[in-house]
Amino acid sequence: MMPEKAINHGRAIQTITWTDGRAVMSATEKSRLVFISEYHGDHDEDWVLVVEGDKEMARHNTRFIESIIWAD
Repeated sequence: MMPEKAINHGRAIQTITWTDGRAVMSATEKSRLVFISEYHGDHDEDWVLVVEGDKEMARHNTRFIESIIWAD
């Protein structure tokens, strides 16, 4: 389930890498990674959501992500 004020860019993500260069997360059969933006009055925040079924399990701020590999 997407947050109410979020813009779902419709872009699925295969893998993200954090700025420390060691931590990597990839989509699996059980969970998918989705890119969204939320408007916070004077700025937008971009997030990568970890979604299982219709439930958001975690979110990661793109400010701390070094690279995003988009899914085909």
